[in-house]
Amino acid sequence: MKNILNICLSILFFSLIFAQNNNATSCIQSDSLALVQLYNTTNGADWNVTWDLTEPVMMWNGVTLHNDGETCGVKYLALPDNNLTGILPDLNLPQLELLYLQSNQLEGNIPAFSALTSLRRMSLYNNQLSGNLPNFDLPNLQKLTVYSNVLSGSIPNFDNLPKLKELVVHNNQLSGSIPNFDHVPQLQYIYANNNQLTGNVPNFNQVPNLIILCLSDNQLTGNIPNFANVPNLLELLLSANQLSGDIPNFDNLDNLERLYLDNNQLVGNIPNFDSLTHLEHLHLYTNALVGEIPDFDNLPALEQLYLGYNLLENTIPNFDNLTNLERLCLEYNNLTGNIPDFNNSPNISILLLQHNQLQGCYAAGLLDLNLSFYDFSDNPGLPNLGTSDSFMDFHYDTNSQYGLACDDGNPNTNNEVILSDCSCGVKVSCPDLELTGTVEEGSYLAGGCVTSDATVTESSSVIYSAEGYVDLLPGFDVPMNTDFSAQIAPCDSLMLSTEE
Repeated sequence: MKNILNICLSILFFSLIFAQNNNATSCIQSDSLALVQLYNTTNGADWNVTWDLTEPVMMWNGVTLHNDGETCGVKYLALPDNNLTGILPDLNLPQLELLYLQSNQLEGNIPAFSALTSLRRMSLYNNQLSGNLPNFDLPNLQKLTVYSNVLSGSIPNFDNLPKLKELVVHNNQLSGSIPNFDHVPQLQYIYANNNQLTGNVPNFNQVPNLIILCLSDNQLTGNIPNFANVPNLLELLLSANQLSGDIPNFDNLDNLERLYLDNNQLVGNIPNFDSLTHLEHLHLYTNALVGEIPDFDNLPALEQLYLGYNLLENTIPNFDNLTNLERLCLEYNNLTGNIPDFNNSPNISILLLQHNQLQGCYAAGLLDLNLSFYDFSDNPGLPNLGTSDSFMDFHYDTNSQYGLACDDGNPNTNNEVILSDCSCGVKVSCPDLELTGTVEEGSYLAGGCVTSDATVTESSSVIYSAEGYVDLLPGFDVPMNTDFSAQIAPCDSLMLSTEE
């Protein structure tokens, strides 16, 4: 009886093994048929690394099978940059998790891939795929990467992709408005730049985990939302659209590191962005922003500040708290006053201030900056109107800027130069002086030299000043209780001080 029972158990055991092997063989056969279909429709014989269809599937390049003993079939299919051409078939690979077919020459529409229910990642970028982007029903898909194709039509709302985290669709021809993705709560990355998208920018209230939002180079219009419900946002990239209105202060975006709003139609004053303490890049150039430049005291991490091509006025702050600043671009505005020395921003390497109304001398602190690129040109009140030669000369001789041509903006004056007090004006002409006899109280200014054998009036205050030298000859006398001094200085500096 015991022997009969053992025989029965053995038969059952081998029957189960046979059934398992049979099921495994069946699913491998089914998957192999799907792979052969891909081979045939994409000219497999011409692939860079082709398949020998007489070998087992597990030997085929780019094919990885499940090996956990529980799941049967193809797990990964990776054939990037392998010269696949032609139409991509609707693959029947129900256990496939990763599909990597990027950088080939695939064309035609993207299939719905309704049989790929296990798929987690799909990479089809850098092909020639066209048509609409399917509204996939793939419950496990986490990353969809289809950039650099010729896809058209609108972006689906992807209501059936509840696990989607990354949507990468840039460099296509997608149009229409951007969905709010209300049913994709795990979405973290949206790259949809360089398309033809229109309408407003959604506030993405139902996507609280959003980290990067890149919608640059489209045709988006309307105001920019404040994104109050996406506190994890690190990068907000909305450059090169047609966005208008004021810039929000983004009070809830405490983690924001990059804010690119350049090349739009934004107006109003620049906010001080007090809450953006982690901000590293701020690009607001080529808009219609007005008013003063904030000092951005609460942006200690800021490295790049691009505010050029706006309508900004008044003086440039010294940015005392921007100790990490590396690039400062304020060109083509209406800024006035002197160039600060930026003594608290020693890492500035790019400084663009051209085409403003800046004036005066170059601050000595500018010499401490390791500038790899700078431009101060088209500032009429700077030495030689801000030409690079004048600044280079200043590097070698800090006094070289005095006497250089400038324009004070007064149509009634001519031949203005940088004076010794760093203002722009007409240089005072001072003749040489030869003083004899008795000298009364006052300032005696010479362009070249002062020679004197005179007696200074008692209890008076007298200054001899010359640009060249002061020569006190025998017989020169200064009585007791008399204030006398001699100095070497440009005559315009003393002239200005006495006029004041």
